[in-house]
Amino acid sequence: MTSPPVGFFTSAVFTHHALQWLWNYTVEFHPPRWWLAGRWHAVKPQQLVYAPLAWRPYKSARPPRGRAFQHTFKGVTASPLDTVQKRRTARRSYLSHVSHVVHTALASDDSAPDVPTMYRILDLVDSCMYTVTSHEQHTQLRRFVGERLWPHRASETMAIELLALRGDTSAALTQLDTLLTRHAPQMRALQAQSLRGQHTHQRQKDPVVDDLYRAASAVLSSLESACIHAKAAAAPYEDTIATHFASWLWTHPRLLAMAQPPFPRVVKAVYTLLSSVLDARAQLERIVSLPCSADERSHLASVLCLAFANRGAAQQSAQLMADVLAHGLVPHEGAMRRVLRTAAPLRERNVVQPLVEWLVVHGTSTASFRWLATYYAELGDAESMERMLKHEPEDVVRDRARLICAASRGDVAAVRSYTGPGAPRTEEHAFWLLRALVRHNDVCGARDVFWEATQRFASERLYGEMARLTARHGRTADALDVAAQLQGAGMACSVSTLTYLVQALGHACLPERAAALIAWQRAQGMRPPLRVYTALMTAYIRAGHYVAAQGIFAWLEKQPEAALRPNTSAYNTLLKACVHKGTPVKYIVPFLLDMRRRGLAPDARTYALVMQSACDSRRVRLAEHLFQLADDTLPGGATLALHTILLHAYLRHDNHERARAMIDQLEHRGIQPSHITHAILVHSYAHGTESHLAMAHQLVMRLLDEPQERTWQVPVLEQGMRWHHLLVPLIDAHGKRGDVWEAERLFRRLVDSGEPLSPQALTVLMNAYRAVGDVNQVLRLWDELYATLVMRAASDAAAADMLAGQATGTPSIGPFQRNMLCIPLSLAIDTASRAGRHERVAEIWTRAKRDGLSFDVHNYNHLCRALVRADRLGDALRIVEQVLPDAPPMSQQTVVTDDEAVRLYAADPLYQFASVNDGRTPGPTDPPSRRMDRAMPMAQMDEPAQDMVHHANLRAPRDSWFASLRTMRAIHEALEKQRHLRDALLAAFPRAAQRLEACRPYWEASPSV
Repeated sequence: MTSPPVGFFTSAVFTHHALQWLWNYTVEFHPPRWWLAGRWHAVKPQQLVYAPLAWRPYKSARPPRGRAFQHTFKGVTASPLDTVQKRRTARRSYLSHVSHVVHTALASDDSAPDVPTMYRILDLVDSCMYTVTSHEQHTQLRRFVGERLWPHRASETMAIELLALRGDTSAALTQLDTLLTRHAPQMRALQAQSLRGQHTHQRQKDPVVDDLYRAASAVLSSLESACIHAKAAAAPYEDTIATHFASWLWTHPRLLAMAQPPFPRVVKAVYTLLSSVLDARAQLERIVSLPCSADERSHLASVLCLAFANRGAAQQSAQLMADVLAHGLVPHEGAMRRVLRTAAPLRERNVVQPLVEWLVVHGTSTASFRWLATYYAELGDAESMERMLKHEPEDVVRDRARLICAASRGDVAAVRSYTGPGAPRTEEHAFWLLRALVRHNDVCGARDVFWEATQRFASERLYGEMARLTARHGRTADALDVAAQLQGAGMACSVSTLTYLVQALGHACLPERAAALIAWQRAQGMRPPLRVYTALMTAYIRAGHYVAAQGIFAWLEKQPEAALRPNTSAYNTLLKACVHKGTPVKYIVPFLLDMRRRGLAPDARTYALVMQSACDSRRVRLAEHLFQLADDTLPGGATLALHTILLHAYLRHDNHERARAMIDQLEHRGIQPSHITHAILVHSYAHGTESHLAMAHQLVMRLLDEPQERTWQVPVLEQGMRWHHLLVPLIDAHGKRGDVWEAERLFRRLVDSGEPLSPQALTVLMNAYRAVGDVNQVLRLWDELYATLVMRAASDAAAADMLAGQATGTPSIGPFQRNMLCIPLSLAIDTASRAGRHERVAEIWTRAKRDGLSFDVHNYNHLCRALVRADRLGDALRIVEQVLPDAPPMSQQTVVTDDEAVRLYAADPLYQFASVNDGRTPGPTDPPSRRMDRAMPMAQMDEPAQDMVHHANLRAPRDSWFASLRTMRAIHEALEKQRHLRDALLAAFPRAAQRLEACRPYWEASPSV
């Protein structure tokens, strides 16, 4: 007889029911990872463990894998909540699914849900908090859950959550403050732990703190969601929610004990809400007036500054911190360091410098001295850097700071002494060597290092530094090639690289392609910051499309995000549009007051633009007052740009004594003149007497022959095309005097320099040949210039389209590139027409029109005179009748604004307009760089000054299409020679006849016109 089997024996039916019971009352959780010997103990993947449901009330259950569980699960009725995995997403489908599941779970009004189920529902509703696209649906779901669960609330924490869900935020904040007051000892302990610098560790498992965090998260997340939705709405943003929360926070500061990393949702909500306040200075004034200790007020003010710093509004946070110091408060050293870390890269020294000086005096930690050493190193201030390095014990940190300082000063030899001879061995050495070459303007050396380094290191910042160099020199094709290589390497484009690409496309007069590139990057997930939109404004200004820059500024002004509100740089860009368009100086000076009213400090660029406007209006005395104001208020005094602008004004008014004093002042202050400053001197003297031309020639030769040694205290870096700025004024001066041999010799030297030939240099040489009547050379240069520029423009446009994923079948030049040949076109037409080569005139004009170029009013005037010389008087009158119908502008000029275009760009800063080429250029008739040759001043307006961001600020003469007196005189003389056709032609073109009659008194009074 055999013995019975040893062990547990059961039937299949019993096992089936037992497994059903176990599954209904268990939930999975992962085994813990143990902390051993200063690190997490590596554990092998283990089987999931199952425990009673009450152990983990917030975990959703799912059927485990395995054959037996698959069998038994078929007969179990699972909760609908088990079908949703809690996650944070903005997808509308997830919100719809959660809404359906929650309504199903709460469908029965008879039975009350248990506490674990209520917590699971609250977690699911919270998981789709940031679904901004379906805010109304989410609000309805929140209110439904709040009303349905309110009678069954099980704790004070749950009551606060339900109040937040129901939308009663005032009551929720009141109860939250009561809860925080009741647990004040825990809050004080958290605050003390944070101030000791221990907030970087994870919070301990304290049930009271967990409940407080859950309640605070529910209330603040509700306020944050409402604020985000208000920002996303199409209506103008009002900061009612943010202002209400800020007012509550200053009077109930216990909540700030959780404003530290172990409580991420509270930190995120507090910073988002505080940075959404439109008038931050008013909040700071409220903090200063609180009846509490100075330390508490300093802590609240530091939190306000950190909110703007951590949300991308670096300049505003630095300005607020400067106001905090002005009120006599002592901020926390860590808060000051964080604000400076975000604001220093903006190079706003007038805002950052007072904060740096405070940190130098009050800083005590090694981190502060280390940051200060790096800050001075990036400025190239070796003396201040060494003073900070005295507090640094590590040799590695000192060596790195000195390497950064040498690279920032463009000292290639010093960088080589750190990196060693030959190819750089690390990515760090390669980057700083490349930066030194870029700052030294060594294009060839930078290209060699970049090519070799990118073969060995996958570093985006190497591409960004090279894009910076190519953008500054206007090498659009090279910049786009760098971006294409970056894309091909599989690396994402950074914000800095995108900014340089926008600048390069601006140099190529392709702002619409730059807008398309920004839109494409935004579709890829990038959130373009303010500096990208500022660079886009500059690109439109280069193309002469000032209304686009004004519209983008208006769009920025309406943005609720602090990081996108206009800062000093955005104001400077709008000022640049005003100066280029010829806005009267009386409308530009109030910009300084408007910026002060908005809490922004004018910088050196602001003063430079206002001074330039005063000099353009021939108000040198006002420019001198502005120079003195800038010299008194800016850290370090007046900059090189301010000295150069005033120097140029003195030379234009032939005040050589003042100009000499300005140069002596530069030398006395230790400011090294740039080649732009020298170019101003060359341009002024070269177009004077023969002795002055000889002086300019000697100066240029001396500057080009001597090595570029930086021995002055303040070095000048990143100057652009040095040979072009110095030689082109000399070529122009010799060409106008008929000295073609010297002009050719200087032009050959420009070619040998290796810098790319600009259209301006070729145009100046064309004019030199035109002055001596060398028709063949003029037309040869025209053909060469035409072929080069049209091909380059088409290739740049096609490359930009490829980069933005908008490749078209046939490359075409951009709408703002169509006027790039207006000046050389007039030279070619006039030269060929005077030589009697009328068929060449027809060929030049027909080919330009076929290739999509546009023509300005001067081109049409030259064409009219060419047609008169070719005895095609009817065609000339037809152009006057149809293309040049306006009366000539007189002293009082009409001012018009394009409000509709401004509104289009104010609604969408990346707006793409449908360009239709009607043969007339949409840009300015003269390049902005030739603004010095305009007739000034413009007619002054008697309208009262309005808000500085509206259309009254951008004023310019109306774009008139008129026949000049010289053109009308040529037509008149031709009609006098052909009297038998005179009456018939004038009858066929009545408007042209009217213009002839109106112009007759001018040439009768001045026969030489």
